[in-house]
Amino acid sequence: MEGSSEDRIGMRAARLLYPLFVGQGFSVVLTALTFIIVARILGPSSYGIYTFAFGFSALVNGFLAFGIGAYFSSMLSRLAYKNDGEGILRSLFGGYAIAGTVGIILTLLGMSISGYVAGAFGHVGISQIILIVVSGTILSSMMNGAAFGALIGFSRSGLASILTVTVDIIQLLLSIVLTLKFGVIGAVSAMLIGYIFGALFGVYLIYIAMSKYCKFRIIIPTKAELRGIFSFVWPIATTNLLNTGMQNFSVLFLGLYVTTAALGNYGVALKGLALLAMIHSAFGSGLLPVFSTAKSMASEQELNRIYNMIIHFALLPMLPFVLFIGVMAGPGLNLLVGQNFTSAPLYLTLIALGTAIGLFGLYLSNLLISGGYTKSVMKINFISAFFQLALMLAFVPSEKIVGAIIIIFFVGNIIEAVLFERYAKKLYSIRFEFKKLARLYSSNIVFAIIMAVLLGLSMTFLNIGFATLDYIIYIVLGLLEAVAIYPPILVLFGAVNEGDLISMRHAASGLGRINVVLGPFLGYAQYLHRLFISVRV
Repeated sequence: MEGSSEDRIGMRAARLLYPLFVGQGFSVVLTALTFIIVARILGPSSYGIYTFAFGFSALVNGFLAFGIGAYFSSMLSRLAYKNDGEGILRSLFGGYAIAGTVGIILTLLGMSISGYVAGAFGHVGISQIILIVVSGTILSSMMNGAAFGALIGFSRSGLASILTVTVDIIQLLLSIVLTLKFGVIGAVSAMLIGYIFGALFGVYLIYIAMSKYCKFRIIIPTKAELRGIFSFVWPIATTNLLNTGMQNFSVLFLGLYVTTAALGNYGVALKGLALLAMIHSAFGSGLLPVFSTAKSMASEQELNRIYNMIIHFALLPMLPFVLFIGVMAGPGLNLLVGQNFTSAPLYLTLIALGTAIGLFGLYLSNLLISGGYTKSVMKINFISAFFQLALMLAFVPSEKIVGAIIIIFFVGNIIEAVLFERYAKKLYSIRFEFKKLARLYSSNIVFAIIMAVLLGLSMTFLNIGFATLDYIIYIVLGLLEAVAIYPPILVLFGAVNEGDLISMRHAASGLGRINVVLGPFLGYAQYLHRLFISVRV
C-alpha cells in the first residue's frame, strides 16, 4: 500500500518518543529544580566555581559514554528486530567492557591532574578536593549514559525515562541537603551519588528489557568482538569529545580572563542549554533506532522521502521550542535563579539561536551514525573543532563570553550543518527538500520575532513589572501566544501541507494522553491550512 512504510515508521517513532518525552519532561522539571536550588544557594561567584568544576570533568570526560550509548541504541535495535538473543548478550557485555575500561582510565586521569589544575586556577577559588570528587562522576555518568542508550535500543523508552527521572529525583533531594550544608563540594557530591545509583539501577533495567529476547548469562567477549565494537565507537567517542570539547574548553579558558561571577552567569546560560539538550538530544537519540528501522523496512525508492519526512517532522516541534526558550530567557531565568545573574539571559538567548541553527546538523549526524558512517561524522566534527579552537584562541581573550558563544554555537554549528548535508547527500543520495526546510526555518524566525514583539506589547499594555508573579504572567502569556500563532505562521509560509498534517495526526494517534492536547492542535493547523487554500482559490 502506498505510504505504508512511512505510516509504520511514523507510528514506531511516536510509540518510541512518547514515553521518552514524558520522562524527559519530568526530568527537565527535576533538573531545573536542582539547578535553581544550587544556583540560588551558591550565588554567581560560587556557581562559577561549580561551573568550572563540571567544565573540568566534562573536558576530561569528553568521550561521554565513549560512544557506547549510540552503539547500543543502533545495534540493539537491529538485534532486537531480528530477535537475536545471543547477539544482544555479546553486544551488551562487549560494550560495557569497553565503556567501563575507558571510564576507569579517565576517572583516574582526572583525579591525578586535579592538583595541577587547582594550582593553575587558584584565582578561581577551585580546590583539589572538589576536582577529585567531580572526577568520580566520569565513570558513573558513563555507565548511566550507556544504560540509557541500551534501553532506547530495546525500544523501552519508558524504562529509559524511569532511569533518568529516578536519578534526577535523587540528585534533587541530595542537592538541597548537601549544598546547604557543604556548599560547592556538597552540590558536586549530590551529582556523584545520583550517577552511581543510576549506573547500578540502569543495569537492573537492562536485565528487565533483555529478558524478552534471552536469558541472562555471563559472556566473555572475544578480541574480535571487542575490536568490532571499538571500531564502531571510537569515531563516535572522538566526535563526542570534539562536540563537547570546545564548550568545556571555553569554561576553563574563560577562567583565565573573567571573574568567577561572570563565569557563573555563563554557567547558568549553559545549564539552560543543558535543559534544552535534554529534550532535543533525547529526540535525536530516539531517531537513531527510527533511522535504522527505516533502512530495514523501507525500499530504496522510499528512503529518500522517509528521511526527509523524519528530519522535517523532528524540526517542526523542536525549532519553536528552542526559539521560545531564547525569547523567554530574561523572564525565565529571572524567575528561576533571581536577578543576580544579570548577563545570563543574553547569553542564553544567543545560545538558543545558535542551537536552532545546529538542529539540522544534529539530526543529519544521527542519520549518518545510524548507517554506521561514524568516521565521516568524526571527520566533520574534527574540522569544526579545529576552526572553533583557532577562533577561540584569537578572539576570546578580547571578546570573552559573547565571543565564545558566537564561535561555538554559530560558527561551529553552521560549519557542521553544511558538511553533514554534503556527506548525507553523498552517502545516502538524499535529495533534500531545501525549499521546504527554508520555509520552515523562515517561519520560525518570523515566529520568534512576532513572539518578542507581542510579549513586549503585552508587558507594556498590561503594566507587567519585575516581581515574581509578573514573570509568571509573562511566561504564561508567551505560551498562549506561541500556541495561537505558530500554526498559522507555518501554514502561511507553506512549511506544512495537508499530507504532513495527516501523517502527523496519524502518528499522534498512538501518543495516548498527549494526543488529547496534540490532536486539537494539529486539527487547528489542518483547519487553517484548508481555510488558507480555499481563500487562495
